[in-house]
Amino acid sequence: MSDDGKTPPEGGEFKAITTQDELNRITGERVRRAEAKFADYDALKTKAGEFDKATEANKTALQVALDRADVAEKKVGGYEQRDQATKWAEDAVKGSTIPASILRGSTEDEIKAHFEQVKAGWAPPAATTKRTAVPPGKSGTDGGGSRAAAALRQLRGSAQ
Repeated sequence: MSDDGKTPPEGGEFKAITTQDELNRITGERVRRAEAKFADYDALKTKAGEFDKATEANKTALQVALDRADVAEKKVGGYEQRDQATKWAEDAVKGSTIPASILRGSTEDEIKAHFEQVKAGWAPPAATTKRTAVPPGKSGTDGGGSRAAAALRQLRGSAQ
């Protein structure tokens, strides 16, 4: 009998199966041929599993690399935005006494609007006088020590 079971074997004529032994032999041959087709199934299944693991590991490594690239791109974008905002602020304050560092905003329009608000209420910082501390053990300008020391002496005198 041929593999498809519908055409007669080579030789041309169909021969009926008349004994159980003949049927067992024919079916045994058919089973062996089918098993031979799938003899390497376990090896292929193992290889396929290993391939899937390797692919998953590579995908994971690739995903990690992609995530790192995304973080780096966002960081660079933040630096570029900050540098651009600094440039806009410096351009806005040209010719004024207002420092660019006090301006806020993330767009050129926001920075210019903030500059106009600041300019309306801006007064340049007044010159401050430099105060010098009296070194320990030295008297102050009044000849009797510092005011704090005088206050302490007064408190001690009134407590007695």
